Amino acid sequence: MSPAPPSENHSPRVGIPWRTSLEEATGITAKLRYYFEAVERNGGAPVHISLNLSKAQLADQLSGLDAFVLPGAPADVNPALYNAPRHAKSHEADANREKTDFAILEHAFASGKPVLAICYGCQSLNVCLGGSLYQDIASELHTLSKAQLADQLTGLDAFVLPGAPADVNPALYNAPRHAKSHEADANREKTDFAILEHAFASGKPVLAICYGCQSLNVCLGGSLYQDIASELHTNIQHSKDGLPPDAPDPLHAALIDSGSELAQLAASSGIEKRGDAFNVRINTSHHQSIRDLGHGLRVAAVAPDGVIEAVEHEPHKHWVLGVQWHPERMADDALADGGLMISLAGKAALITGGSRGIGAAAVKLFAQAGADVVFNYNKAKDAAEQVQQEAGKHGTRVEAFKADVGRHADNKKLVEFAISRLGRLDIVVANAGMWNLEDLPIEKMTEKQWDEMLRVNLTSVYSIIHFSVPQMIKQKSGKIIPISSTAGQRGESLHTHYGASKGGIISFSKGLASELARHNILVNCVAPGWVATDMSNPVINSKAGGKAIVASIPLRRAGTPEEIAGPILFLASDLANFMTGEVINVNGGAVLCG
Repeated sequence: MSPAPPSENHSPRVGIPWRTSLEEATGITAKLRYYFEAVERNGGAPVHISLNLSKAQLADQLSGLDAFVLPGAPADVNPALYNAPRHAKSHEADANREKTDFAILEHAFASGKPVLAICYGCQSLNVCLGGSLYQDIASELHTLSKAQLADQLTGLDAFVLPGAPADVNPALYNAPRHAKSHEADANREKTDFAILEHAFASGKPVLAICYGCQSLNVCLGGSLYQDIASELHTNIQHSKDGLPPDAPDPLHAALIDSGSELAQLAASSGIEKRGDAFNVRINTSHHQSIRDLGHGLRVAAVAPDGVIEAVEHEPHKHWVLGVQWHPERMADDALADGGLMISLAGKAALITGGSRGIGAAAVKLFAQAGADVVFNYNKAKDAAEQVQQEAGKHGTRVEAFKADVGRHADNKKLVEFAISRLGRLDIVVANAGMWNLEDLPIEKMTEKQWDEMLRVNLTSVYSIIHFSVPQMIKQKSGKIIPISSTAGQRGESLHTHYGASKGGIISFSKGLASELARHNILVNCVAPGWVATDMSNPVINSKAGGKAIVASIPLRRAGTPEEIAGPILFLASDLANFMTGEVINVNGGAVLCG
């Protein structure tokens, strides 16, 4: 029977049930989102299928879907469904998931709709059709004999050694066991070593991931750090230790050697080369790493702290590569197909006012996206140090510098410091500013109050750009992103000097965009509305002020600093390379104009 075609009026609607009843009840989507993102990358529209629907409700939902993915799950299919006693190592079953899977499969077979069943889903499919399962492979099947394994390997063309929750036995590289070392798996070690021996002898390619990379190194006579955090004392987070189970993988920078085979993959995926290396962002969940290289291995990639992130076997002509990250979990990775992530890898950014609010959010987001960042603070030294520490966990250079941006001389020192520390200057975010909390009628506004507002909000923007542009002209490229406000577009009663300063930024930005375009320097402005920062929170959190603010915003809330940092990141990225002179409004719909 041919699969039923999707509706002509929409992308294929792909139904995906929740992995377990517990995850649905608690809203945990960390693993489920991989399936949704994969469907979206390939042009589909993923749809949640609840595990708590009645039979009629489920049938009604299924009839409107075009295809299904049955995802993996931490549960096991109930052995009673295939008339088997429960094994001691069998996990708990999830009756609602089983019922939902079986209903989906029954519908799919009856209507000719495609199904992709993954891991638990595959087992559920088999049991639904009358099959049975091994409940614990290790204890029921034991392992293949040496002859059986050799026979199987002969018929294969290439190998992937996957990650694992186990650690390679330190006795294999003559080291005592570390207190934080995980249990070893002797059968996995034996199998990996046999696979590698066969691959080297027969010239077959190998991709070794995380545990597999460590196994490759030890197989070739190398050794490992058993716990990066306690043995190397690095400030980069390489493992998920201490994070919630549903937390996404931490990300940090890595440098791929331009002479490596891995660099060829990076180049083919469009990653820009910087000097002698490719700057990339990788996920990380390994607490062990390579210490001494195995025979014939060379370093292909390292983290900024020196931790080895990838190795290659030099004498081998058929591509033997080990990586410490998980490319299968990274849509934007050089080893994976498809996907898009905003990356500033290899870029150097200067952000003013980075110790709090929007500036602090931008510093952290830029560092997460791979940029090296210098930011200034004026008085909030403790807050600046905290931002520097948090942003620095992503593995890029992040440094705070004390400067009053309202002073021309301070801005000169700030730009000089940024260029000296980062080596170049690709992005400038002119964010620092002030606002008067109390209403100030024009007849009571002093000249000093007017001058101070324009000095901090407008003159500082001129000043920081004045000193930054010569470096960008020298580089023949740059991104300048001044931060204005909705007040700069519609004015602001009783805060007229603030509105004037922010309106000046918009006019200044448009003029600069035209002036600097010939140097490939792009100037775009971001105009936030009400944002919950320490500067505006006293008004937002007041009864009268908060009510009036919410009433003026179609989305009925103030924004967050992170929601402003996102559009700033976009303008700083290569995705905005054909934009200049624009004003990006980020205000919840409060000012519907350009």
